[in-house]
Amino acid sequence: LSNGNVAVIWVAQGTDGIYSLEAQVFDSAGKALYSNPYSLANNVFNAYVRNVTALSDGSLAVFWSAGYADKTLLTSQVLDSTGKGMTFESFSKSISDAAVNRLMQGMASNQSLNPYSAPSIAQASVQLSFNFENGKAIIVDKGVGEVFKGLLANADSLKGDITGAMNPIAIAKIVQDSLQASALALPGGQIDPKEMEIAMKLASIMQNPTDDQKLMLDMAVSMMNAGKDGSQSPELKKASDDLLQMVAAVLIAQAMPDLLKEGDVSGIKNIFLELNNSKVKILLEYNEAVKPYYSEIKHVLSKNIALLQLNNIVSKGMISEELASLEPSEIDKILEKLRKASDKSFEAEYILQQEAKLRKAYIEPNKKILEEKMKTMMKEFTKRLSGILESTKK
Repeated sequence: LSNGNVAVIWVAQGTDGIYSLEAQVFDSAGKALYSNPYSLANNVFNAYVRNVTALSDGSLAVFWSAGYADKTLLTSQVLDSTGKGMTFESFSKSISDAAVNRLMQGMASNQSLNPYSAPSIAQASVQLSFNFENGKAIIVDKGVGEVFKGLLANADSLKGDITGAMNPIAIAKIVQDSLQASALALPGGQIDPKEMEIAMKLASIMQNPTDDQKLMLDMAVSMMNAGKDGSQSPELKKASDDLLQMVAAVLIAQAMPDLLKEGDVSGIKNIFLELNNSKVKILLEYNEAVKPYYSEIKHVLSKNIALLQLNNIVSKGMISEELASLEPSEIDKILEKLRKASDKSFEAEYILQQEAKLRKAYIEPNKKILEEKMKTMMKEFTKRLSGILESTKK
């Protein structure tokens, strides 16, 4: 654990053949902090530890499955740094019967921390693998990138209770949903223990980020939100996904004690500051390039403001001067209302025809330029971040 203590979790079998799952924490000298082990599960027909993750505050999260007479439960509990339970939550069939059944198949003879040897959920995808001077390693594949996006999109659900402790079950569900949505999931809904461990590390960072980590997370959220409407080209989406995957790798590297040198950490911070500045510059250039579009479409809308008022597209009291001062996002909303109108008048059709011509002249060509610049920028910064990690390899 982060405070130097060591946690041991094991399955015990009684003389009656019934199993229990026990946990105990020892100090650095090997002395048990409590005289009796902490019981995670009692009177079960089988028990398998699926994942154990040491958290940054010295506590640990345990995720296991246990078989009872009438059901199989997937269960999680967070233990404090002494091995005492902090939270308790269990569920039955919350992920899926198939997932529970798959987890239980063929495990009777193996009760290790990572009991099944399923292949990586993204064996066929690109992997980032870094082996460092201190013997530590990071392997971040495309699946981790998808999980990272899932965690960012569901940040509010990571906490399990009012204490703010992490919720491993919610995180496991995010992992499974993210991988299934991207067709990277293992058959039967399995969750690779290594992927779960990385997800727990990322979730822990997201709960209590440093200033530098918050800068990275904010940039990651911004990149992810930019592609929510599905308008990104496949090439730009790949560049964005690759950069998000690299951000996940950097965050995990930072969370590993003594892995990155001070100069590496400073270099990473500078890269993200430059990335943000480059993004802002590209967007400002795009906004400047499409100004004629908004100027001319405002003129078209102003000439037809009475129609817009009559159809409740704009407020009854709006005057042309107010419309002309609207931000581009507000003009976009007006146009979207016009497009969605079920019974369009001749004048409404004329406005949309004019808009299509202006879009073809200004928006479409400049959007291609924007995407190309963003794609090039993301590839460049992905390469630079990779270079930081590469420089610390063996």
